[in-house]
Amino acid sequence: MIETINLVKEYNNHKAVNNASVRIEDGNIYGFIGKNGAGKTTFIRMIAGLIFPTSGEIIINGKSDYSSLAEQRKNMSFIVETPYYEPSLTAYENMELQRLIRGISSENNPSRKWLEFVGLGDTGKKKACNFSLGMRQRLGIAMAMISEPDVLFLDEPVNGLDPVGIIQMRELIKNMNREFGTTIVISSHILSELYQVATKYIFIDKGCIIGQFSKEQLDENCKSYIEIEISDVEKSVNILQNKSGCHEIWTDRDKKLIRIYDDSVDTSEVAYHLICNGVSLYRLNKTGMTLEEFFISQVNG
Repeated sequence: MIETINLVKEYNNHKAVNNASVRIEDGNIYGFIGKNGAGKTTFIRMIAGLIFPTSGEIIINGKSDYSSLAEQRKNMSFIVETPYYEPSLTAYENMELQRLIRGISSENNPSRKWLEFVGLGDTGKKKACNFSLGMRQRLGIAMAMISEPDVLFLDEPVNGLDPVGIIQMRELIKNMNREFGTTIVISSHILSELYQVATKYIFIDKGCIIGQFSKEQLDENCKSYIEIEISDVEKSVNILQNKSGCHEIWTDRDKKLIRIYDDSVDTSEVAYHLICNGVSLYRLNKTGMTLEEFFISQVNG
């Protein structure tokens, strides 16, 4: 659906985005992950047409020339940094203003439909300036979704939200993707939160794309395991398979190491069976890379 090839944005000899090649496919929820200042917002602004690339190419649905991109962007919505709304208007009035600007028919009252969807159907005459941060974020999403776009870009949507607001935002994003098939790209520096919703991940650092992963690939890289240093690898593997029911076992015979990739295995049971069957146990610990540690390992190469 969206592809960038060697995309560059340069300011005063500094490359805010540097040779970024990304492919965003239909129907997924993407976590666009990077530290503050990594280039996430600059990248989104180029996709939105708010700023022009210094070099490189943007392709949307197979189109890359300027006029075609402008047409394709009509099927996309963006909330960059903070949602825009008229503070003196109610939620419904803001929705109606957005509907008129976009030339959307009032048939079936889409303004009311989307306010109900995001949980703002009962705000009545309350002005948007009196909304909480979470309510303003949800109003912004309702306004972005009134045109029922194919793709929605959200820039740091949970920034500043309390735990309840974060959970509500998470469920809202999942529902949009599930019920309407909306492809959603969420930029954030909070990897643990994106893990709750995203199906694919793009890592960016210092303007460079440093990795693209599916959720399955991320899980594989961050899988926890029991690591054991023992006297006899072959004997230990047989014991673990027969006594403890362990089957996902990795071995390094030279270093006399075993790793058990099975969350259901009890470490004390593993130690008991090995010691009772005459294996000398030098070291045993449960370990694994957290999502944050994996991201840092990618940043550090």
